[in-house]
Amino acid sequence: MTGGNIIEICNFMAPETVNHMLFECPPALHVWALSPIPTTFDHFPTGGLFTNIAHLFWNLPNDERMGMYPWLIWFIWKSQNDNVFSNDDSDPNDIINHAASEAVAGRTAQEKQEVFWSILEHMGREEHGGTWHMDAAQLDTQRKKEEAILKTSSTIYSTNRSSSSTRPAKLQLDRAESQSQTRKMLLPP
Repeated sequence: MTGGNIIEICNFMAPETVNHMLFECPPALHVWALSPIPTTFDHFPTGGLFTNIAHLFWNLPNDERMGMYPWLIWFIWKSQNDNVFSNDDSDPNDIINHAASEAVAGRTAQEKQEVFWSILEHMGREEHGGTWHMDAAQLDTQRKKEEAILKTSSTIYSTNRSSSSTRPAKLQLDRAESQSQTRKMLLPP
């Protein structure tokens, strides 16, 4: 695209518009036609940017594949810029594949991760006789066997000291009592 009236990518003699670049330019039309987004010549894409965006927001079927349209817009934009500034043509299938993978990554990032919380009223005793109490704790057991990281949601109290609620305390799980209801956990020195 140039600053004038000729759009170099498609040799279209008209003022440059965002709508043309994203929806009407032949490379963009090719991407939309190959994508899972339904296209009909009388409804989408049209000559109006807001009409096209409204169509994408409100008229698509409720399908996970339809969530890729923001990424399609982004990768079409990037592709057109690459063509103008680097003379690099992008394959429409690559644009669709990039958009699909980013849509999946975006959905995955928004999913709530299951966190295991357990209520621990009494954790056991230290070797020096201090009793540790807490309201709730999360054990991160994604470590090597018999090792866990304890992240507390309240302050840990001891007869000797108190520690911040956000500081992880490295604990060793006691193998011998792993079958019992109350596990003894010893703090490392």
